[in-house]
Amino acid sequence: MTLAARQAALEQRFRARRTAQPNRSAVLLKLLNKTGAYGIKNWAQRITTGTDTGQVFLDGQDFSTFQNDTDLPIILQWGLYGDTFDITNLDADGSAGDPGDYADLVVKEGADALDRAADKIEADLWSGPGTSSPQRLHGLVAAAGPVDDTGTYAGVDRALQPQWASNVFDNGGIEQDFSIAKIEEAIDTTYTASGVKPTAIISNPTLWRRTKNLSKQDALERIVQVGGREYTLDPGVQALEVDGIPMFMARSCPAGTIVGLSMDHIGIERLAPAESRRQRLLATELPIIGTPEEQYYAPDVPRRELGAELYKLSRTGNLEKYAIETKIVLWTDKCNAHFRISNLAVN
Repeated sequence: MTLAARQAALEQRFRARRTAQPNRSAVLLKLLNKTGAYGIKNWAQRITTGTDTGQVFLDGQDFSTFQNDTDLPIILQWGLYGDTFDITNLDADGSAGDPGDYADLVVKEGADALDRAADKIEADLWSGPGTSSPQRLHGLVAAAGPVDDTGTYAGVDRALQPQWASNVFDNGGIEQDFSIAKIEEAIDTTYTASGVKPTAIISNPTLWRRTKNLSKQDALERIVQVGGREYTLDPGVQALEVDGIPMFMARSCPAGTIVGLSMDHIGIERLAPAESRRQRLLATELPIIGTPEEQYYAPDVPRRELGAELYKLSRTGNLEKYAIETKIVLWTDKCNAHFRISNLAVN
């Protein structure tokens, strides 16, 4: 934005608070646990699969059958996310006396860039294709993603390792009627497959409202725990409860889709900047959290938020250029601990 475009604002004294109009709330980004890594090429872990059971022995028998579970590596590449902004000398000098947050344009523009980055990350947490050029997350509902039941995810082929599949209820690609019984079936199937129950259920607003109406329940007005973290649900739009599991709405959740996630087995990991580069950055722990989400409130705990780096780019002319960047991965180490219901009728 040029100084000419800000002229009216500079001639008027405004309150310091700005009210953002875009909805850049990032519910899934907020709910997922965040961890950090340092100095590693990619996200790598091992899993085991196997269907053999133990044996019964005869007294004094010789052993002839030996069994081992299959040990497999799972590997995911980092996604690279952020945003950029620039400030002219005229912008900076002309707005220096403003009583509001235009007084420091780096802070103001940086905050907006963080919200834009959160918006992009939230979208890719759901539907990112997992490509390497550019480097993007492999989203929840993308083909062969964390909550799919076919394809190769993290280097493991589900056709060869069926226990690496999530629990998918898509009615063969044909639209299906919505009912709370379908959510309950998905919960039970997930428990049978993995031994754990989802700890959070997420849907789009339409299916969230239908769940509320069918269950004839009021939205929760209390503290809930998701992934070991407490959320205080505020008056207004809040969580529901299905079999004791909180159900949230998220604008980025695809239409006709509900997912159930075990937060102990899915999360976001960030690759921290190297120490040699950290010393050259303007900031290394700017929080990418998006605009406030009125479903719930969670106190800002820096280690639980997604950090980002702010650095200054090469200057050209009278432009100061900045970039915000974070290197992250959406991981799961137990696909069968989650479920996805899709092709639900939305009318």
